[in-house]
Amino acid sequence: MMRTRLSADARASVMRAADAEARRRGRRRIGTEDLLLGLLTEPGGVASTVLGRDIEAARSASARLDTRALEAVGIRAELSGPPPSRRMRGRLAFTAGARSAFVRAVRLAQQDHSGRVTAAHLTAGVLSARAPDDAIALVEAMGVDVATALERATASSLGTQ
Repeated sequence: MMRTRLSADARASVMRAADAEARRRGRRRIGTEDLLLGLLTEPGGVASTVLGRDIEAARSASARLDTRALEAVGIRAELSGPPPSRRMRGRLAFTAGARSAFVRAVRLAQQDHSGRVTAAHLTAGVLSARAPDDAIALVEAMGVDVATALERATASSLGTQ
């Protein structure tokens, strides 16, 4: 089996951005939603292109989802900004869903024999999750058809676009 790694650009930009998004939102672990937000921080990147949305639209949709979730359990909240920052040291761990997204991204990278997992592979890996995954809920909250976005991301990751 070929050894597949995250490319330097994906590792440097996407992983730092996903970590920052998780911390900004007061999370202790990086989930698929944080990975998607991290991918969307790159203007004109694969995620922005296939979704037709930018990071601000995604953050807004995420805040709406958080507000609805709180209201569903009887908590009325006005989320006007990120939660107070907690100092967390070191790298955050990944949720099971985020690890699964990486596994799917690695499989796509193996299909195109690139040897590297790119942002395109990771975007397709995140979008291939099944509801009720947080990233899928976020994509739907942005009014984007998940199947169409996944098809575009997969085509981009395999160089068939």
